[in-house]
Amino acid sequence: APWILLSEYQGNVKLTDDQRDALVQILKDNMQDGLFSYQWNGETYHDADTAAAALAALAPYCDTDAEAKAVVEQILAALKTAQQDNGSFGNANADAMVIIGLLAAGENPFAWKAASGASVVDGMLSYVNEETLKFTYGGSDNALATEQGFRALIALEKYDGQNAYNFYDFGNAAVSPGHATGQGTVEVPPAPDDSHKDITVSVSVESHNGIWMEKKTVTVKEG
Repeated sequence: APWILLSEYQGNVKLTDDQRDALVQILKDNMQDGLFSYQWNGETYHDADTAAAALAALAPYCDTDAEAKAVVEQILAALKTAQQDNGSFGNANADAMVIIGLLAAGENPFAWKAASGASVVDGMLSYVNEETLKFTYGGSDNALATEQGFRALIALEKYDGQNAYNFYDFGNAAVSPGHATGQGTVEVPPAPDDSHKDITVSVSVESHNGIWMEKKTVTVKEG
């Protein structure tokens, strides 16, 4: 549900009001006390990652949707109770997602501190391997933790300290139309010989102002 809502926010999906309401309701029905949860080997674990993803997805709708705002408020309250003394929510992955969700909701992650004074940013950075500059999970360098941690660092760098910042908002990205020209040359690969079987390929071409060619089927030699 969060990713579908974020896809609409980015402009890649068009939802009806009923569809959007249904997705918000799915999140509301499954958030339990606000932290969501998952089961592993018969045990139930709180899931700050999902809660944070929901924050980022629902934040854009808080001004216009009372249900979305209520879910956001409950998630924020639950996250406050789940933060550990070192500022972390258990691992770099969760901390990164929480940072991104907080920024989207207009909250300052540097101000989200445990009783010890450590912020969630401190918590996330505590998982950095200073020798490899990678984030760790379970004590070892981890590709997903590194990707998510890097994503959170980008979001923090873009944050101005006051205004909400949604990492998934590309509204301010510069867009310029591209145009096909007849200039230049292309090295054409040699055509496969007749020993290659025929295959069918579907081709579509879409420009900034419409579809030029949609699902045109052509037959070519494999390779």
